[in-house]
Amino acid sequence: MKRVFPIVAGFMLVFDSQFAMAGSLDRKLGIVVAKENLVCLITSATSLNIGSQVNLVLLSVPQKVVSGTVVSVSDRQCSEISKPHNVSGKSYRLSLLNNRSHLSVPAIGILTSSNQLHRVGLKVVGDLDSDGIEESFRSCASFEGLHLTVWSSQALTGTRKWHSYYYLGFDIEPTCTKSEI
Repeated sequence: MKRVFPIVAGFMLVFDSQFAMAGSLDRKLGIVVAKENLVCLITSATSLNIGSQVNLVLLSVPQKVVSGTVVSVSDRQCSEISKPHNVSGKSYRLSLLNNRSHLSVPAIGILTSSNQLHRVGLKVVGDLDSDGIEESFRSCASFEGLHLTVWSSQALTGTRKWHSYYYLGFDIEPTCTKSEI
Protein backbone atom coordinates (compact mmCIF):
# COMPACT_ATOMS: atom_id res chain seq x y z
CA MET A 1 0.00 0.00 0.00
CA LYS A 2 1.33 3.38 -1.00
CA ARG A 3 1.28 6.09 1.71
CA VAL A 4 1.10 9.73 0.70
CA PHE A 5 2.19 12.49 3.08
CA PRO A 6 2.46 15.65 0.95
CA ILE A 7 3.28 19.10 2.17
CA VAL A 8 0.02 20.76 1.31
CA ALA A 9 -0.09 23.74 -0.99
CA GLY A 10 -3.87 23.83 -1.36
CA PHE A 11 -7.05 22.03 -0.48
CA MET A 12 -10.76 21.81 -1.12
CA LEU A 13 -13.34 21.69 1.64
CA VAL A 14 -16.79 20.28 0.92
CA PHE A 15 -19.41 19.89 3.63
CA ASP A 16 -22.21 17.39 3.06
CA SER A 17 -25.58 19.15 3.27
CA GLN A 18 -26.99 16.43 5.50
CA PHE A 19 -24.64 17.63 8.23
CA ALA A 20 -25.64 21.31 8.04
CA MET A 21 -28.69 20.87 10.25
CA ALA A 22 -28.96 22.44 13.69
CA GLY A 23 -27.06 20.54 16.37
CA SER A 24 -24.73 18.92 13.86
CA LEU A 25 -20.96 18.95 14.13
CA ASP A 26 -20.60 21.20 11.08
CA ARG A 27 -20.00 24.37 13.12
CA LYS A 28 -17.73 22.59 15.60
CA LEU A 29 -15.26 21.12 13.10
CA GLY A 30 -13.06 22.17 10.21
CA ILE A 31 -9.93 21.27 8.27
CA VAL A 32 -6.49 22.40 9.42
CA VAL A 33 -3.68 22.59 6.86
CA ALA A 34 -0.20 24.01 6.79
CA LYS A 35 2.02 25.53 4.15
CA GLU A 36 5.54 26.35 5.29
CA ASN A 37 5.05 28.23 8.60
CA LEU A 38 1.39 29.04 7.95
CA VAL A 39 -1.22 26.93 9.80
CA CYS A 40 -4.85 27.56 8.80
CA LEU A 41 -8.29 26.40 9.90
CA ILE A 42 -11.14 26.51 7.36
CA THR A 43 -14.58 26.03 8.90
CA SER A 44 -18.20 27.10 8.58
CA ALA A 45 -18.04 28.48 12.14
CA THR A 46 -18.13 32.27 12.03
CA SER A 47 -17.85 33.18 15.70
CA LEU A 48 -14.23 32.35 16.56
CA ASN A 49 -12.23 35.19 18.06
CA ILE A 50 -8.52 35.81 18.46
CA GLY A 51 -7.43 33.66 21.39
CA SER A 52 -10.03 30.93 20.79
CA GLN A 53 -8.68 27.43 21.41
CA VAL A 54 -8.68 24.91 18.56
CA ASN A 55 -7.69 21.28 19.00
CA LEU A 56 -6.27 19.37 16.07
CA VAL A 57 -6.71 15.63 15.68
CA LEU A 58 -3.70 14.48 13.69
CA LEU A 59 -4.87 11.47 11.68
CA SER A 60 -1.53 9.69 11.31
CA VAL A 61 -0.96 6.50 13.29
CA PRO A 62 -1.00 6.85 16.21
CA GLN A 63 -3.51 9.67 16.20
CA LYS A 64 -2.83 12.54 18.58
CA VAL A 65 -4.23 15.85 19.71
CA VAL A 66 -2.33 19.13 19.29
CA SER A 67 -3.62 22.40 20.75
CA GLY A 68 -3.61 25.70 18.94
CA THR A 69 -4.91 29.23 19.28
CA VAL A 70 -6.57 31.54 16.75
CA VAL A 71 -4.18 34.44 16.06
CA SER A 72 -5.95 36.01 13.05
CA VAL A 73 -9.59 36.01 11.93
CA SER A 74 -10.46 36.02 8.21
CA ASP A 75 -6.80 35.66 7.44
CA ARG A 76 -5.93 36.84 3.90
CA GLN A 77 -3.07 34.36 3.41
CA CYS A 78 -5.23 31.44 4.51
CA SER A 79 -8.00 32.58 2.17
CA GLU A 80 -5.53 32.82 -0.72
CA ILE A 81 -4.44 29.22 -0.16
CA SER A 82 -8.04 28.05 -0.48
CA LYS A 83 -9.20 30.34 -3.33
CA PRO A 84 -7.95 28.23 -6.30
CA HIS A 85 -9.70 25.18 -4.83
CA ASN A 86 -13.16 26.71 -4.24
CA VAL A 87 -13.02 26.19 -0.49
CA SER A 88 -16.10 27.31 1.37
CA GLY A 89 -15.87 28.54 4.92
CA LYS A 90 -14.15 31.15 7.01
CA SER A 91 -10.39 31.06 7.42
CA TYR A 92 -8.43 31.47 10.63
CA ARG A 93 -4.66 31.51 11.19
CA LEU A 94 -3.51 29.33 14.08
CA SER A 95 -0.51 29.24 16.35
CA LEU A 96 0.24 25.73 17.60
CA LEU A 97 1.32 25.38 21.21
CA ASN A 98 4.09 22.90 20.46
CA ASN A 99 5.41 24.96 17.50
CA ARG A 100 4.65 22.18 15.04
CA SER A 101 4.08 24.38 12.04
CA HIS A 102 4.51 21.76 9.30
CA LEU A 103 1.56 19.38 9.08
CA SER A 104 2.19 16.77 6.41
CA VAL A 105 -1.47 15.79 6.06
CA PRO A 106 -4.68 17.68 6.84
CA ALA A 107 -5.96 17.47 10.40
CA ILE A 108 -9.46 17.81 11.80
CA GLY A 109 -9.87 21.02 13.79
CA ILE A 110 -12.21 20.86 16.79
CA LEU A 111 -13.58 24.15 18.05
CA THR A 112 -14.75 22.86 21.42
CA SER A 113 -12.92 21.95 24.62
CA SER A 114 -10.26 19.27 24.47
CA ASN A 115 -11.45 17.85 27.80
CA GLN A 116 -13.55 15.24 26.00
CA LEU A 117 -10.66 14.06 23.77
CA HIS A 118 -8.45 11.16 24.78
CA ARG A 119 -6.56 8.25 23.25
CA VAL A 120 -7.81 4.69 23.18
CA GLY A 121 -5.08 2.53 21.72
CA LEU A 122 -3.86 4.24 18.55
CA LYS A 123 -7.00 6.37 18.06
CA VAL A 124 -8.29 9.64 19.48
CA VAL A 125 -11.93 9.60 20.62
CA GLY A 126 -14.26 12.05 22.35
CA ASP A 127 -17.93 12.87 22.82
CA LEU A 128 -18.18 15.98 20.64
CA ASP A 129 -21.96 16.33 20.64
CA SER A 130 -22.66 15.39 24.28
CA ASP A 131 -24.88 12.45 23.36
CA GLY A 132 -22.98 9.98 25.57
CA ILE A 133 -21.35 8.24 22.59
CA GLU A 134 -17.72 8.95 21.76
CA GLU A 135 -16.91 9.99 18.21
CA SER A 136 -13.91 8.61 16.30
CA PHE A 137 -11.85 10.18 13.51
CA ARG A 138 -10.67 8.77 10.19
CA SER A 139 -9.17 9.70 6.85
CA CYS A 140 -8.92 7.74 3.64
CA ALA A 141 -7.75 8.37 0.09
CA SER A 142 -9.82 8.65 -3.07
CA PHE A 143 -8.31 9.12 -6.53
CA GLU A 144 -7.27 12.77 -6.09
CA GLY A 145 -7.90 13.64 -2.46
CA LEU A 146 -8.53 12.69 1.12
CA HIS A 147 -11.89 12.17 2.83
CA LEU A 148 -11.88 13.22 6.48
CA THR A 149 -14.70 11.78 8.56
CA VAL A 150 -16.04 11.77 12.12
CA TRP A 151 -18.11 8.80 13.25
CA SER A 152 -20.39 8.15 16.20
CA SER A 153 -18.78 5.17 17.93
CA GLN A 154 -16.41 3.18 15.70
CA ALA A 155 -15.38 4.43 12.26
CA LEU A 156 -17.04 2.54 9.39
CA THR A 157 -19.48 0.67 11.68
CA GLY A 158 -21.00 3.64 13.52
CA THR A 159 -22.95 6.55 12.06
CA ARG A 160 -20.97 9.04 9.99
CA LYS A 161 -21.55 12.46 11.59
CA TRP A 162 -19.24 14.71 9.56
CA HIS A 163 -17.41 14.56 6.24
CA SER A 164 -15.06 16.88 4.40
CA TYR A 165 -12.97 16.49 1.28
CA TYR A 166 -9.39 17.67 0.89
CA TYR A 167 -8.31 17.99 -2.75
CA LEU A 168 -4.69 17.01 -3.44
CA GLY A 169 -4.61 17.68 -7.19
CA PHE A 170 -2.74 14.51 -8.17
CA ASP A 171 -3.56 10.81 -8.45
CA ILE A 172 -3.13 8.53 -5.45
CA GLU A 173 -4.16 4.96 -4.71
CA PRO A 174 -7.71 4.90 -3.28
CA THR A 175 -8.27 3.37 0.16
CA CYS A 176 -11.82 4.58 0.94
CA THR A 177 -14.87 2.41 1.35
CA LYS A 178 -18.22 3.55 -0.10
CA SER A 179 -19.43 4.69 3.32
CA GLU A 180 -16.53 7.15 3.60
CA ILE A 181 -17.16 9.03 0.35
